[in-house]
Parts: sequence; structure tokens; C-alpha cells
Amino acid sequence: MNTALYETYVQILHEELVPAMGCTEPIAVAYAGALARQTLGALPERIELTVSGNIIKNVKSVIVPNTGGLRGIAAAGERAFPSRSRRVYASATPTRS
Repeated sequence: MNTALYETYVQILHEELVPAMGCTEPIAVAYAGALARQTLGALPERIELTVSGNIIKNVKSVIVPNTGGLRGIAAAGERAFPSRSRRVYASATPTRS
């Protein structure tokens, strides 16, 4: 591979890759929930997501960062901050509910 092509690939990766905190499946669910909360100006009563079974399996299986060890879809969505993009848990308070 020539150097110019390599540098182009590296530049694209620098532009497109964004750090995520924790497992990305809960991040995707949390970000969707956080955006819904931000858009509505209140906690939604219900959120309906259409995702692959793999995402649901992984969201249900991993510990969500800064939740005191909670797992699952509810834990993934309830403490997310949409302004953090893929670092939605960076400001979350580590508590159990």
C-alpha cells in the first residue's frame, strides 16, 4: 500500500472513530433513550426500539458503566446523557436502583 493511500485511511479513521465508554450495545440503547428524553423534555413513559437480537442479548448481559453494577435495558437507558454522544455514561452517578 502506498503512503498516500495509507495516510488517507488513517485520516478517515481519525474523523470517523469516536471513543465509547463501555460496551457499545448499551451505549446505542442509552443514546436513543437519552435523545428521546431530551426531545420530550421529560422521561418517556415507554420507548419502543427495533434492534437485532444480538444487541438485546448484549444489553441484557453487560454491566452498564457508573450504575453500581446494574445490567439490562432499563439500566442502560435511565442514566444516559445525550450531550455526551457515545460517552453517555461519563457523568452518570454510580447508584443502584
